[in-house]
Amino acid sequence: MEIIRPQFIVLDSSQLADWTRDKSSKNQLRSARAGEFEKSISKSGAIVLLSWHHIEELFGSENESTIEEVLHLLKTIEMTAFIKSAHGHPLGSVVDILAAEIDMAASQSYPDAFAVRDRVAKQVIELGTPSSLENLGELKAMLPLIRQGRRKQAETVAIARSKAIPTLKITLEQLLRSAIKQPDAVKRTFGAFDKRLAQDIQHHGDKRIDSPEVVASNFFRGIEEFLGAEYPRSIIDLCDKIFLPLGIDVRTLDPKLTLSELSDMAEFRRRVDIVSKSSSARNVDMNSLPSWIVHRTLRSFYPDLERHEGGELTDIYLATLALYADLTFVDKRTMEGIRRSRGKHDQFDRLVRRVEKSVHYSKVPMLLKKMR
Repeated sequence: MEIIRPQFIVLDSSQLADWTRDKSSKNQLRSARAGEFEKSISKSGAIVLLSWHHIEELFGSENESTIEEVLHLLKTIEMTAFIKSAHGHPLGSVVDILAAEIDMAASQSYPDAFAVRDRVAKQVIELGTPSSLENLGELKAMLPLIRQGRRKQAETVAIARSKAIPTLKITLEQLLRSAIKQPDAVKRTFGAFDKRLAQDIQHHGDKRIDSPEVVASNFFRGIEEFLGAEYPRSIIDLCDKIFLPLGIDVRTLDPKLTLSELSDMAEFRRRVDIVSKSSSARNVDMNSLPSWIVHRTLRSFYPDLERHEGGELTDIYLATLALYADLTFVDKRTMEGIRRSRGKHDQFDRLVRRVEKSVHYSKVPMLLKKMR
């Protein structure tokens, strides 16, 4: 007998927030609307797919009533799908997906991104009732950790999107031909960049960042601490100090590689080392990992707005679930990022399934009917 897989849908955080409010509302019309939505979704054969990123978004609210509404929703939904966590969280995240993809690709049986995606889908998505999730009751205790993570995200995005730091457009060949600056000159350069970065964060960073000066100062202090007491004597020494621990020897790379591309390679290796314990993980090609392809492409073509909010990272993580869901809803900004990403990476276009701009959650069943 053939088993028919349900359609998985990923709601945008605003849709999920509206649903939770209606579900807990004392207004009969609103609570009836939530109930009708759940009946329609169930009847259509679709199942809402939840992740840790949804919890991060909803629990990031300072409103205690919102948190109670979320818990009420999770305790009363009859059936849902969720990303399984390998890190003790009630729900899994893109990190869990990436770890599963790396381990699958490292097995060398499934080097193709499409084969990896199809195999991993069977491992990371689980059906059940949210009330049965382990550690669900500990969510409220995780609030400080969640809010701290959101503040860190805001700082990360503000630095990564800042135009105060020079872009890395020069090639590896050009870099290796240059002379290394002396420590005093580096310190003066960092001092100038420090002020520029702080001003940029003040005007364009997430408004939740209380002290742009401290964020900028900590960033450059971290670089100085990394360089350490034994200051590199040459550019090649500097490259070895940065990249050899990640298994990257710049001597073996294409000299036409830009520093931006080298930075992407280093970030990938760093991420692999963090999320996977497989001894062969470093041999994995980044183009065999679906979630990395989508994350990297979408990040490259994400709209550059006046304010670089920390939620940008979460929005990209949620959009990455479009690899594994049949229908994914995203906000207007992320939808524009996906539109810009189309045609830039062949695998991105073929890997990402249907994505729609967010509508009110009550209209989702109608869209599902049109998909049949």
